[in-house]
Amino acid sequence: MPDRAVETFLESRWHPGIRRLVLACSGGADSVALLHILSGLPRRQTDLLVVHVHHGLHADADRWLAQVEALARHYRAAFCGLKVQVPPEGGVENAARTARYRAIAGVLRPGDVLLTAHHQNDQAETVLLRLLRGSGATGLGGMRAASPVPCTPGDWPLWRPLLTVSRDALMQYAQQQRLDWVEDSANRDVRHARNFLRGHVLPLMQTRWPQAVAQLTDTAQRMQETDSLLRELAALDLVRAAAADGALQLPPLLALTPPRQRNLLRHWLQEQHLPSPDRAALQRMVSEVGQARCDAEPRFQWGTLEVRRYRDRLYAMPVQAEWPVTAPMAWPDRTQPVSLPDGRCLTVQAVTGEGLCPDAWRQARRIAIRFRQGGESLRLAGRPGDRPLKDLFQAAGIPPWRRAHWPLLYLDEELAVVPGIGVSAHVRVPSAGLQIAIT
Repeated sequence: MPDRAVETFLESRWHPGIRRLVLACSGGADSVALLHILSGLPRRQTDLLVVHVHHGLHADADRWLAQVEALARHYRAAFCGLKVQVPPEGGVENAARTARYRAIAGVLRPGDVLLTAHHQNDQAETVLLRLLRGSGATGLGGMRAASPVPCTPGDWPLWRPLLTVSRDALMQYAQQQRLDWVEDSANRDVRHARNFLRGHVLPLMQTRWPQAVAQLTDTAQRMQETDSLLRELAALDLVRAAAADGALQLPPLLALTPPRQRNLLRHWLQEQHLPSPDRAALQRMVSEVGQARCDAEPRFQWGTLEVRRYRDRLYAMPVQAEWPVTAPMAWPDRTQPVSLPDGRCLTVQAVTGEGLCPDAWRQARRIAIRFRQGGESLRLAGRPGDRPLKDLFQAAGIPPWRRAHWPLLYLDEELAVVPGIGVSAHVRVPSAGLQIAIT
């Protein structure tokens, strides 16, 4: 029974930090049934907020919003109606989903849990769609019963307590309880891929395989387990291959079998919140960058992602537009970080060890941030003469493409600090100094 499934789900995940349940309610039979179930369960003094998103895509959208608001009042729950604009590009379904979750995230607060009424048939449709799109284990895992709210930067939890309940069981429950819900005619528009699967493909499959929906959802569960194991394996491989600067060391990577190479690369990119290429692109990354000549400086681009090689390491980064590096920058407030053109910051903090002399920092008439023009040099403590900056970058293993954008700190026209490289002997102190860092 749906009510028992929801109660069991909540019991297994409940913790004292939960302050409010937030139900995303479209007004359809599924979400109305979940609202009815939640209203009848003891919520341990937890508030219930019903959220309805008005997409403006249907002539009856205003009526649906009013109907859900009336339902919330009937069940003595708080209500919030949100209106969004859905951009036409990228597909209406995906755009509406993104707009919906972002709007809901705007009303979430600490201690909230978002609930949706996704059920077993929704899961089966998701698995079929992703199978047809060529997804791997992650995609074929479908929707998780518990996950972060998608399309948002926050870490609010999203629970789907009805994933084990079929659409038929929910409809039967809604009819038995004599619930009122809205019917969205757009759900019958088979021009949308999910509606085509729902209206034609799955019913036809079930005439031959009655347990198709249940089997597809079981497959999703097995794929979730497979994905977890692959992530654990990738994490172990990354421990052996990761460099201190976030790069990936090539010898441990190339020692793996091709499937493990791709698994590690995918995990490495995800850890840096970078796009994850498809299987063919990952293989090209290995062959065109990882297996290039030792003296080469190859570059691989996939959409907004680029991967480069320097020495025996791979570096991944977003593709960035060029920005001028010739104009010096001021550091107006010496107590605050200063932003660089590429989004990074320079910070200053006191350290117990060696660093920039605090008096030199305070007494300098002018502090400027410049970028390489060529020919710069720095005199380090304990070493005779000035050393070319090019040599210092090479000794520190700084990749060539990073050097042009490396900030150089000047005090009264003298190069004083190259962050991460060293401090000029003229303004260095052996203890109780200042550290200038790139963040």
